[in-house]
Amino acid sequence: SYLSWLCPAGSNPICNYKTKEQKLQALEYTKNVVLNNYFAVGILEDFSETLKLFEKIMPQIFTGVTNLYENDVSVKKIVTDTKTLSRGQISEVNRAYLEKNVFAYEVDLYNFVHVKFLKQLERLVHVLNWLK
Repeated sequence: SYLSWLCPAGSNPICNYKTKEQKLQALEYTKNVVLNNYFAVGILEDFSETLKLFEKIMPQIFTGVTNLYENDVSVKKIVTDTKTLSRGQISEVNRAYLEKNVFAYEVDLYNFVHVKFLKQLERLVHVLNWLK
């Protein structure tokens, strides 16, 4: 669960949720933590862009990572070897049900994090264009 990964039980009492109301409080707490305590959060589905963002905003740690990811043979092998194979598809009806019911809080948090990521990318592009 995305929520339990960013708000793990034991890290704060609010993360030990049992009820829907407690889970909603944990969701809001986690959004606040992501907004104020995380310099950046990457998105796996936008991994290449995540690496580019990290390389620009944290060069002391990530310099050269984009080139490695895109061109290094051993890195490409690891990426290929760890991809999910034969992943089945889920119907749109089932997906909608899961997103609105079972994983509603996780989807909400993912969307929140994704917006933060896209805004950081947008700011980076704006700054890079300004520097030209």
